[in-house]
Amino acid sequence: MKPYSTILLIGAAIMMAIGCDKSPMDGPENLPPAEDINYVFASDETGVIEVWEQRDGERTRLSENPNENSWWPHKNPRKSSILYYTSPIGEDLQNISNAELRVLDLTSNEDHVIINAGKHDWSSTSWARWSADGEQIVVCYKTTTDSHWQLAIVDDFGNNAISISSRSDVDYLDPVFSPDGKLIYCVSIPENEGPESDNFELYSIDVATGEEIRLTNNTWRDQHPDVSPDGDWLIFESLVDPEYLSIGKWRINKYNLQSKKVEIILEEEQLNFHPKIFDEGSIVFIRLDVTKLRTGFFLMDLSTLETAPLLNEQFNAINIDPY
Repeated sequence: MKPYSTILLIGAAIMMAIGCDKSPMDGPENLPPAEDINYVFASDETGVIEVWEQRDGERTRLSENPNENSWWPHKNPRKSSILYYTSPIGEDLQNISNAELRVLDLTSNEDHVIINAGKHDWSSTSWARWSADGEQIVVCYKTTTDSHWQLAIVDDFGNNAISISSRSDVDYLDPVFSPDGKLIYCVSIPENEGPESDNFELYSIDVATGEEIRLTNNTWRDQHPDVSPDGDWLIFESLVDPEYLSIGKWRINKYNLQSKKVEIILEEEQLNFHPKIFDEGSIVFIRLDVTKLRTGFFLMDLSTLETAPLLNEQFNAINIDPY
């Protein structure tokens, strides 16, 4: 499996899920009501993939790029702007060689490109995320001469790039800042395995020193870590059955950064992807119901492991980012 193919698989699965019924959130009492959960996401409600915001129970389209798909939004923690990518319509979301990283100011509605192909001698970028203070961005990038994804930190204008990954012969994917900005959590290939290995494990990288520490050690492909507000634990997914329904079955896990222990919190017949932390007690994730071919966003209470639907309507929704 190629490093970026999970996004394609998720996108393909979601594109099968046409004709979803609108379902109100009526889940466990411990979960917050749907109108209390604010998030940005991407959907094809208008016929192209656009970036939207769900806030106080109201949905608003944020991007207006009629000739491009807009995807992978991330809200600035200062809540004044969002990062997102655009790519030409007609090309799948894997064709990131033509993708541009943009910033949309939600106050002025100014929308501008901060990184495109060629800047910093990069051929492409992906997986951009803000730091907790909203002043820096961590991105994956490829250069014109390197076929492997590396990590860099740039400022909020996409300038002053500083590379922080040290092994040029493997890929680094899915980076996210720790709350204090001192660490980057990501996935990469262990040092004793070749660059063609598909065994991605969780790592932390010290921003100041570049020191890498391997966090997980298993036989599954781990991806998409997200860090808790207090910095004490991670949520992530593991590919436990690559052949399941030709898409793959992913398990959602919690990693305690103090005890170094992994707890399985969701493994079932449905396809569950891309977990994100909403608060200390709950997470959101994408679910594809394999019996109904319906997709949507779901919420989980971490104390009871109960789930409830969050967004399940007659359009395809991806890339949820709660705030």
